[in-house]
Amino acid sequence: IVVIHRRLYLCVVSCYFWCYVFFFFQAEDGIRDAQESRGLGDVYKRQVVYLAGEGNYGLRSRVAAWMQQRGVQDAAIFISKSGCNLNTPDGWLHAMQYLRRVAQTHDIILVIVDTLPRFMTGDENSAEDTKTMIDACDAIKQALETAVMLLHHTGHAESAQNRARGSSAWRGALDVEMGITVNGDKKTLVMHKMKDAELAPSQRFELQKVAIDGWVDEDGEPVYGAIVNWLGEGESKEDAQIKRAVHEFARAWRACGARYLGDRPVITTYEWRNWLTRTPENGGAGIAESTARKKTTPTMGSSPSHTLGWLLAKGLLVEQAVDIFVFVDDDLFAVHKAATEMI
Repeated sequence: IVVIHRRLYLCVVSCYFWCYVFFFFQAEDGIRDAQESRGLGDVYKRQVVYLAGEGNYGLRSRVAAWMQQRGVQDAAIFISKSGCNLNTPDGWLHAMQYLRRVAQTHDIILVIVDTLPRFMTGDENSAEDTKTMIDACDAIKQALETAVMLLHHTGHAESAQNRARGSSAWRGALDVEMGITVNGDKKTLVMHKMKDAELAPSQRFELQKVAIDGWVDEDGEPVYGAIVNWLGEGESKEDAQIKRAVHEFARAWRACGARYLGDRPVITTYEWRNWLTRTPENGGAGIAESTARKKTTPTMGSSPSHTLGWLLAKGLLVEQAVDIFVFVDDDLFAVHKAATEMI
């Protein structure tokens, strides 16, 4: 998934805690496969350390399922029993004592902090408190010449699902940011930031239930774990943005009379803006006038949230006359027109 380089600073965000653990055992697996393919010697000397601040009991079944699926006797990963405040002197020294004991016999390639709030004191929304945690992670990177990966949550708002919760200083400090999204049965790993390279394609995955050999509960029933199965590349971030923007146009077009100019769908700025702010069909309530204006102003095309201007910039809309816009990709529109008819 990601080649882990020393002194890299990563973050993965999700509103679904269970995704973290399954994903990172699989990530550890990928690191080991990469080392083997590159002839890097005894890969089991190169270790992932998982600082687990929560969910320790459930980790046992996940480790066992992963080992069974891989056919190995040693998971080759160190997992802590509890968390501590890394951004305090006592907490940092406590964690480093543990990490240095591991480093005496193993080359630590990655330290995973699960989750950020469990290892930090202070306010994650404060840039000042955020800096103390970033400094603590930087000190671990320097001391051990390793990468540090933070697991964190997204905010609750729909608009906050593509970034870590809290201060913007988190994103600024990261080399890589990834997110895990869940939509029904669809689970996807999406890369939001790659400091020194192009964003990698998103990856779809599923969780496969595994009965753990020899494990039974008090009623004699089998105990289950789960493993990650990768399903291949998902749509790119830009493709997903285009899909949302076109769908928004198609809904407005249908609600505003579904008119054509020749054989192409057409809408005016006034119609679209009026629907966004006043039409009950728009989710039962309108949006603010200022937001509707941003979405429907032709000259504002720098962001996917500026729907009309962004579709113009992508060449999917053309201005036929003043404030009259025609959608010009027939095949793409046909897909979204059919989708809106089912709403």
